[in-house]
Amino acid sequence: MLRTMSIATRIVFLALLTTALTSLAAGRAAAQETEYDPQGHRLPPTAIPDGYALPDAGAPAAAAPTTDSAAAAQGTPTVGATGAVQAVPPPPAPDAPAPGPYRLADDATPHYPQAAATDPDGDSTDAGVRIPARIAARLRVLDRDYTALSVGGSSGVVDGILSIVTGALSIVLGAVLPDTANSFATYFYVFGVGNIAHGIVNLFITPDPTDPALIFAHMPMGDVDEVKARLRFGEDALETLADRSRLSRILEGSLDIATGVAFIPFYLGPRDYAFSGDYLDIVVMTAALIRVISGVATLVVRSDAERRWDAYGALREELRLQRQRQRRVQASVGAAPLPGGGAVTLSGTF
Repeated sequence: MLRTMSIATRIVFLALLTTALTSLAAGRAAAQETEYDPQGHRLPPTAIPDGYALPDAGAPAAAAPTTDSAAAAQGTPTVGATGAVQAVPPPPAPDAPAPGPYRLADDATPHYPQAAATDPDGDSTDAGVRIPARIAARLRVLDRDYTALSVGGSSGVVDGILSIVTGALSIVLGAVLPDTANSFATYFYVFGVGNIAHGIVNLFITPDPTDPALIFAHMPMGDVDEVKARLRFGEDALETLADRSRLSRILEGSLDIATGVAFIPFYLGPRDYAFSGDYLDIVVMTAALIRVISGVATLVVRSDAERRWDAYGALREELRLQRQRQRRVQASVGAAPLPGGGAVTLSGTF
């Protein structure tokens, strides 16, 4: 009885083992027959990408497109993300410079980055001319200064035209006032002359930073001479902007002060400087005081171009001092053992 049960147990165990081995073999065969896209995703059994064709029963089997490294090395077609058969470019030659890591574009086509070309001196040709660090720092500061000035500045043409038109209208208004308002007409005359003078300053003296900034931004730097020419132009133009801005600021501030002060004798003089205290006198005196305060503030506060030129001058002087410190004469003495003796070295820089 026990022997019969032992035989039956062995038979069941062998049957289970045979079933497990059969299932494992079928799963491995199915895994080998499963198709995958270039991204590694498994394709459904019924999904046939574009570029694949089912062979006829009587026709010899054709090699299916592949995406493995061997196919890529031979330049054989492969299937992209869109399903179309695409050609994979062969990798660089064995003696070519080592490329960087491969990258896959959206269409799953490999692109092989090439090493930058070098000249006989070993400098990269795509990096352009080699600019000294001090000159590069000055060019960088000039570029930022011109960008800031061109964004915040204006040509002054519109302001000048508006000032001239406003001044002319003020003079016309003072001329058409009746004789009983002679004092108030004088106020319009002074106000109009001051505005016309402001307009002339804005038109012919106030600088426009847009033009030099545009020229500086488009100057070439193909060689060292062009780099130095761009640097000289940037420095000269920025200095000119600062000088003209200073002159414009002094003239405008002086005109405001002169106009505000002139209101008092021209308005109160015909009345023996009698201040009645009515609203008209208060308005005129308040306008004169505002003019004087505005003129003083214009004279005291420097323009943006002046501040940037002063800061650039300080930077240029600091770079010059650093270069002088590095050019100081230095000497060093060293000793080194040699077979059968020794050596003494003397080196210096100047």
